[in-house]
Amino acid sequence: MAEKNKKVELKDLRINKENFRHTPLNDEKEAIHYLINEDYESYLNLAKSMLKDCRTYSVLLLKKGDEYILMDGNRRTSVLKVFENPQLIPSGSKYNELRNLCKESASLGVNSFNADIYYDTDEADKDNLLEALNELHVHNNKTKKDWNALSQYRASVYIGATVKHPWIRILMYYNYSDEEIIAMTERKTDIFSRVFRNKHLRVEKNGKLGIKNDEAVVKAICKIVKDGAYYLGDQLYKVNTRLDLALISDIIDDLIKKYSLEQEQIVFSNENQLQSTQKTHSETTSTSEKGLQVASEITGKENTNSESKSTQQNEHIKTNNFNNRPNKKVTNVRDMMISYEQRAELYSSGNDIVDQLKYEVLLLSLNKMVISAPIILRSFLQYSFVWYAEANGISYTSNSLPNQIMEVVNNLFNKGVIDRETKSRVKTMINNNDIINLLNDVTHSYKNGPIPRIILLDFYDSIHPIMKIIFSEDESGQS
Repeated sequence: MAEKNKKVELKDLRINKENFRHTPLNDEKEAIHYLINEDYESYLNLAKSMLKDCRTYSVLLLKKGDEYILMDGNRRTSVLKVFENPQLIPSGSKYNELRNLCKESASLGVNSFNADIYYDTDEADKDNLLEALNELHVHNNKTKKDWNALSQYRASVYIGATVKHPWIRILMYYNYSDEEIIAMTERKTDIFSRVFRNKHLRVEKNGKLGIKNDEAVVKAICKIVKDGAYYLGDQLYKVNTRLDLALISDIIDDLIKKYSLEQEQIVFSNENQLQSTQKTHSETTSTSEKGLQVASEITGKENTNSESKSTQQNEHIKTNNFNNRPNKKVTNVRDMMISYEQRAELYSSGNDIVDQLKYEVLLLSLNKMVISAPIILRSFLQYSFVWYAEANGISYTSNSLPNQIMEVVNNLFNKGVIDRETKSRVKTMINNNDIINLLNDVTHSYKNGPIPRIILLDFYDSIHPIMKIIFSEDESGQS
């Protein structure tokens, strides 16, 4: 059971190398170096302040075996230790003022503390210690900003207490960095907890989701929480702590359907379509050749067959000149303008109109919205590129969409954001295939027929790497 206000000696204390605000360190010396380097000016001022008036203070300790592990007061205690032993200070002229201060003053004369000691052999003690840490850090405005959900999770795991924010384990499993976890979860811990608690995600002990295409699902969930919104069917829902749990469950089910269940359906559909296409092509070729043979026999002209074949091939090339594109297998079975994997990479731009248009494009069914799809896509691209160019100070010589796109692409290439291959792919698609003219024609004239789905999908797939940058996680519009 915990002991309160027990005297402990400074020599018996070790600076905690797992300070919970950062990843674990190797030893006490490295932990002291971290505390000094974290904010050297602040650390130096603390040392000067303690030199003038060094009062004793209480600390929280965890007794593990024969060790007393410092759970609170690491920074102040490390100052006492460097005054006792200046060799603990990192080398380099940067730290000369602190080093000289310690050498001149030697010990500050504080050799013992009053400590509250919690034992890791007592289950109640471990939970009480975590509660005491939360009370100190969460309710103390001076340290609140440093005691985030990640810190609380690490503390609970290290102490062996009931795990607080268990969903952090999921983000850590999928290799999100400390900075990413802190940025994503700041002021959003409750909604993350609600979403990741859903039983359909089948979270395993190590944090892995027990579903197919799990990485895409996790990425989509993080994006939903960041955007604070999700389109379920045709309706946009605000995703926050006030959203009904049943709706959250529906959203998770929708994600699983899109990212996990449909993977098998797509593969199955690909195989069926490929077999069907091969069969149809074989039957058509066979019928055509038989017909040509009959015609040849009637006319007595042997070269008719070869000439007709050549004519047919030319017509095929003329009418299907967009078919030889990357990702043909995927586009053959895709109904939506933007794939589910691509959706997960389009974050909020921070501009209400551009974002609303983005959400409308996400709803585009190429089977149902045959005429309006290219019109909406063109508007989406123009709005997005104009907004991004203005937000980043990129000028363009004309208001044509190809020019606006290429000015942004050139700017990104010059900054090293995209590689030459990506730049060339976009440029080739825009210049060589005249896709922009097709978009313009169908937008401005009702007499033009619909653009084939394969053309639209190939075009968007080529330009998606640029859209991903425009709608990146940085909402400021800066590349």
